[in-house]
Amino acid sequence: MNHLAYRTTELAIKTIAGLTRARLNTHGTESIPKGPTIFVVNHFTRIETFLLPYHLHRLTGTPVWALAAPELFVGKFGRYLEQLGAVSTQLPDRDRLMVKTLLTAEACWIVFPEGRMVKNKKIMEESLKRRVFLASQINTDSLNVYFHNSFDKDQVHLLTDDRYNKFSEFVDFAMEKEVVASDGPVLEKDATRLATIFDFHRSRIDNPIAVIANEVEPLTRLQRRISRLCWQPGFWLKRKVARYLMKRALDDFDRDYDTFSILETSRPREVGRPFLIRGDRRRVGVVLAHGYMAAPAEVRGLAEHLGKMGFWVYAPRLKGHGTAPEDLAECTFQDWIDSMDAGYAVLKNLCRRVIAGGFSTGAGLALDLAQRVPAVAGVFAVSAPLRLQDVAARFVPAVDVWNQFMERFHLDDAKKTFVDNHPENPDINYFKNPISGVRELERLMSSLEPRLPQITSQALVIQSREDPVVDSKGTEKIFKLLGSTDKQMVLFNFQRHGILLGEGANRVYRAIGDFLDHIRKSP
Repeated sequence: MNHLAYRTTELAIKTIAGLTRARLNTHGTESIPKGPTIFVVNHFTRIETFLLPYHLHRLTGTPVWALAAPELFVGKFGRYLEQLGAVSTQLPDRDRLMVKTLLTAEACWIVFPEGRMVKNKKIMEESLKRRVFLASQINTDSLNVYFHNSFDKDQVHLLTDDRYNKFSEFVDFAMEKEVVASDGPVLEKDATRLATIFDFHRSRIDNPIAVIANEVEPLTRLQRRISRLCWQPGFWLKRKVARYLMKRALDDFDRDYDTFSILETSRPREVGRPFLIRGDRRRVGVVLAHGYMAAPAEVRGLAEHLGKMGFWVYAPRLKGHGTAPEDLAECTFQDWIDSMDAGYAVLKNLCRRVIAGGFSTGAGLALDLAQRVPAVAGVFAVSAPLRLQDVAARFVPAVDVWNQFMERFHLDDAKKTFVDNHPENPDINYFKNPISGVRELERLMSSLEPRLPQITSQALVIQSREDPVVDSKGTEKIFKLLGSTDKQMVLFNFQRHGILLGEGANRVYRAIGDFLDHIRKSP
């Protein structure tokens, strides 16, 4: 081993990392045994042949040699690999050299075995998505396995619109390599493609799916957990997803409530808890979202009315709500979208069809969901805030400028984080309105407006002409922009924003109930 070669590798790695902003996360270094060691490594590209010896050398302080494909030992690059400690797999004395250097503690070694995981099975695409989602939620701490840090984020999008294309890109890749074929909603593996022994040096091109599967082949405990998911029947899988998401929502709420709630000002826990109302049959479910600065209790009256009509109703808690204004101040509208998506996924795994609905900000989230997820059977929006006429909202731009000015001069104590709120429903709503929350609400509706023509499901829009918070002209614009051919708009004359509570709320309930019953009776 040539120390200059190792130094060259170090400089190359730093240069590449700087250009690509790549980060290397190392886990389990305490498990590396002392003394001569053989490292058995799965790999996907040939670059590991010289990157891994360098990193392991830094960790162990011992030269690390590796077996490499013979065609790499050509010209200057081949001589560089030799100086780095790489040995051709066709070297006649390869095994003798390995034994000698291990016995004398002269070096450690890396070998790159190849393997395969072969299964032959047809599977429904939606069922596969459920299995992938549940696999992504496995507690890896107990398995001593480290997932990529992207798994720290919510993976519920796998059950809704796959908006990051994680599932679709993998399936497209597998179809391109003819490992799977698509027959409508069914995916079928080609067992011959997976079982074929490809040339070692072309397997990463001809059969990359098998190579990717080979990466997790040594992780036997993880494989067992995933195998159990693979063999569970579809109906049980649906219920497992629904139970998992509802429990997670309750656990998240309890954690946030314990973190942010203030004894003197926070509402009781039952105000903020998400809840499920069971219908008489599983034909149609409704995911029902509450408004800004409110909580699921805001829509309980409507939910109970729909439950009596036989609908299943799930009311998710939008992130940051039902706890304290300080919690809401830390949230983005993407957090609210994730909460809505999780609510939809609960009902999608309990009922055959799902309708999205909501009040105020929840109405905007229902429209957003209907645009992104074509499977939504219908959508109703009550007092959707395309245009705000609330006094607090008008001050947001000026307050933002003030806050930026104070931050520039490090005068954080002078920043204006909240404005006072005078709620119509003080038993539910916050008394302080975070400036950042109003800005996130505006961002949600700004992102939604150009996508409204893409909504084609049956739609109902409800608004009060005398709403002091939401401009009815904005609601009329929403109705006109909707791409649905079957849509209706209902106007009331209540002199308040919260028309799902208080006098006359039953009239709103009946209008929504009639709309949902129409969808339920349609094919």
